[in-house]
Formats: sequence, structure tokens, C-alpha cells
Amino acid sequence: MARLFKKHPMSIFLVIPSDQGVLDLGQRTFDRLGKVAFESIDDNSMESSVGVVTLEDYRSTEFGPGNVEFGSYVVGAIRIDARKVPKSALDKLFEDMLDTEKAQREADEDGTVHISRDRRTEIREQAALKLRAQVPPTIKVVDFFWNRTTGLAFLTDKSKVAVEAFVAMFNCAFGPAIELRQMDVTDILPGADNSDINTGQDFLTWMWGLRDKNSAFLAGGMAFSAYITDQVEICDNHKTLTAKFDDDTTEIDTGVKLGLRVSKALIKIEYGEENEHWCTFLLSSGLFPILEVSIPNAKFAPGTEFEGALLQQIGTLEEAFTRLHLLLVCYAVQHRPEVIAKGLSQGELADILEAPDTMSGYLEEGQTLVSVRDVHFITKPFSHPVEEEAA
Repeated sequence: MARLFKKHPMSIFLVIPSDQGVLDLGQRTFDRLGKVAFESIDDNSMESSVGVVTLEDYRSTEFGPGNVEFGSYVVGAIRIDARKVPKSALDKLFEDMLDTEKAQREADEDGTVHISRDRRTEIREQAALKLRAQVPPTIKVVDFFWNRTTGLAFLTDKSKVAVEAFVAMFNCAFGPAIELRQMDVTDILPGADNSDINTGQDFLTWMWGLRDKNSAFLAGGMAFSAYITDQVEICDNHKTLTAKFDDDTTEIDTGVKLGLRVSKALIKIEYGEENEHWCTFLLSSGLFPILEVSIPNAKFAPGTEFEGALLQQIGTLEEAFTRLHLLLVCYAVQHRPEVIAKGLSQGELADILEAPDTMSGYLEEGQTLVSVRDVHFITKPFSHPVEEEAA
């Protein structure tokens, strides 16, 4: 029944210990999640309900070590149930109830029945309650997992409602011992300005320029290939062009030469001895949150195989994000070294450009998220799927 993170928008969070207590929370994890368990509104007229359910079954709030804790991971799902009463139905019922109220009252000398504004408001609220009791709630389920070793938490949604619900549930369950905050580009490139989209546009435009060069990367001991596939959008302050990769390559090239920047693109990353592993990221100029992540789906039979399939999917997603992280750093080392570490002198920046592996010497102590050693660029031939299809 679980969705297993196959294809989703993605928000990524950093879990920061305020008292070195990430692994020792003083209470069993499943008991903590029990404090924020989802409560059904099927049998009442409440407008909404938000809470945590198990990842394997969105109907269950029976938390235990067998369905919440998998090694260093904490997993679950945020369930959001909401009722929305159609305005037209509410207006009709309100008018009917108002007519009934008037019929039970005596008219004034002029034949008019007056009902105060407060009473009208009360009648409308009663109508809404009556209708909500008849309307089944819509259900939204958003998966999450938290790696207590790395401090990264992944949420399979980027909407404001889902993010706010997750933060509220997490803080209620695990705070105040730890702090949860949403990741942005400055967590990977500390010198970048998160309010400025130039870094993201420059990165995506750089990726567009590499599409015919069969470029592969070796960073942090990991080798991989990366290229733009389709869903390309280019823009400047005045106009935007959304183009199909196959049909509009020339038009995109022309736009880039005229100064437009790529503001949205689907990037595919391949890795393994024969590039047999893959993942895709749909990114906009802000880079985070990620518009969509796609990874291969792990197949499993309900029951005993769920844990293995789940850990496989989590591992695949973390591997994918690690390579996206390193791809961003590869771009920065080559073109924007100033955004990797703040306060570098011009001489230090020149050293980095000449010998990128020296970057590790300028990182702040404990800055593991941007620690990259032996970063260099290699050329590795590989068969481009788009070119094969075109042929």
C-alpha cells in the first residue's frame, strides 16, 4: 500500500540537535509519534484533521518499532483530511434555515421580520456544520523519512499545507531537543544568496550547455553522468519560452545566446559501471524545494518484503540527492567558487580554479555537507537516450 517515493515533489529538511540529542531523545520514537497520531473525522462534522499515520498503511496509527524505526531511519506519513462544503449548497441551506427562522417569529408592524446580524452568522454556521457532517473528507497522504545519522529528513511534497503540517507534527513530537528547518541552496553553497535566482539559473544554463559534450563527473569519490533531458524553460525579466527538448533545441540555443537563462529543466543523473542506475530532478531557478524527483520503483509484496523494499527506495533516493548535491558543487567549483565558502581571497579563488581539489582546505570545520575532495571533470562517452530516439 505504501507509495515508496517513486515520483514526487520533494522538500528536504535539516534536523539540528540543540543539545546533542538527535539519537538519544529520551523517549521511544513510536511513543513520540503517538502524541501526534491522526484522528479520524469520519464520524463528526469537524472541518479538518492532520496527524501522523504509518507509512505502510495510511489508515493505521498503531505505531511500533516494526513500522516506524528501520535502522537509523524514522519513517511515517502525514495524513491531511479536509471537508469542503460547496458554497452553492451552503447558500441554499442557509436561506432555507433563515426562512424557517422567520416563519417562527412575529412580524413587525410593517410586516417585516428582522433577524440580527449575529443570529444570521449563527444560522450560517449551523448550516455549515450540518452540511459538513454529510460530506466525506478528502484525504491527502504525504510520506516522510528521517535519517537520524545524517540529520536529513525528506518529505514527498512541496506544498505549503504539507510542509507546515510536517513541521508542526515533527516539532510537537520531537521538540524542543532538536530543530527542524527546510533546506535551501545556501546549505550546499553557503555563499549563494537564497533570495537571488541567478545561482539556479546559471547552474541550469550551464547544464544546458553540457548536453552535447557527454560530460561525466567525479566528485567525493562518486562518478556519474548528468544532462538535461526535456521540459526546458528559458526566460529573462521580460519573456519566458517553454520548449520541448527535441523540437525546440535550436530555439532554446538562440534564446540562450541572446541572454535568456534556463529557469526550469528536467535533469537526469546516471551512475554505476554501465550507468544502469538513474534518477531525475525537475528543478526551477530556486533549486529548492525540488519540483519533482523520480527514481526506479522497488517492487514488493505486502508483509515481509516491505522493509527491504522501503530501505532500498530510501537508499536510492539518498544516493540520488547526494549526486545532485555533488553536481551543484562541481558547477560551483568550476564557475562560482565564491559560493562554496565565504570570505576567500582572490588568490585562494584562483588556486581553486586551477586545482579544484584544494577546495577541501577552505571548508569550515564540521562543514560536511559541502565537503568535496578530488573534484575534477572527466569525459566519459555514453549513449544519450534523446539522440537514440531521434535516430
